[in-house]
Amino acid sequence: MAFTEDTVPACRCSAHPAHEDKRKYMKVVKEDADHVVWACMRCTEISKVPTIQVRVLARGKAKADYENVERNREKLRLLGSGKRPRTGSITVKEEDK
Repeated sequence: MAFTEDTVPACRCSAHPAHEDKRKYMKVVKEDADHVVWACMRCTEISKVPTIQVRVLARGKAKADYENVERNREKLRLLGSGKRPRTGSITVKEEDK
C-alpha cells in the first residue's frame, strides 16, 4: 500500500526535536490487513527505544466491532433469557390496615 503525505501520521513523541518535520522520519514497520505500525526513526535514535504508533484500518475496526457485539451477546446470554436486567425502577405499595 502506498502512503500519501496525508496518511503518514505526525510523530507524537516528546523527544522529537521541535525544529524538525514530524512526518519526515516516520517509517512503516509492520503492515497487516487490520493495522499499520509506524515508527519514528529519529525519536528511536534519540531515546534508544522504538517509538511507534498504530493505525487501525477499516477492516480492523469492523473486526473489533463484530467481536464486541459477540461479547455483549454472550454476556446477555449468561445473564439469562437474553433480556437486559431491569434497572432504575422500584414500585412501592402501601398495605391496607
